[in-house]
Amino acid sequence: MAWSPLQEFVTLEQAKQHLKLSLDVDTEDEDLQIKLFVAHEVVMDYLTQRVSEASDWAATVQAWTADTVPKRVIAAILIQFGELYRQRGDDQDRRYTEELGTLCPDVVKLLYRLRDPAVS
Repeated sequence: MAWSPLQEFVTLEQAKQHLKLSLDVDTEDEDLQIKLFVAHEVVMDYLTQRVSEASDWAATVQAWTADTVPKRVIAAILIQFGELYRQRGDDQDRRYTEELGTLCPDVVKLLYRLRDPAVS
């Protein structure tokens, strides 16, 4: 399903507040915005990866706006954003225990029940 990060559910200001970063400092804003777009894409991909674009679930997700998106989706985007911010790839000592391609367990917990229930 084609989902665009232009459908902004979480603003950069909200994301910076989540990380407890100063809203007045904008030296990292470009990098933070990229991470926020990726967090949106990852979460939306998880929610829609098992459905066709013609499904009712796809239509439901596409119709979400910043005002109608479920709060757990916003929370998942913020958590995923925090993970992308924390794990920037510059920590050579980090031990990867997660299977490749998996999301942060907290994101999965929030979103699992929102995945299309009609897919078996």
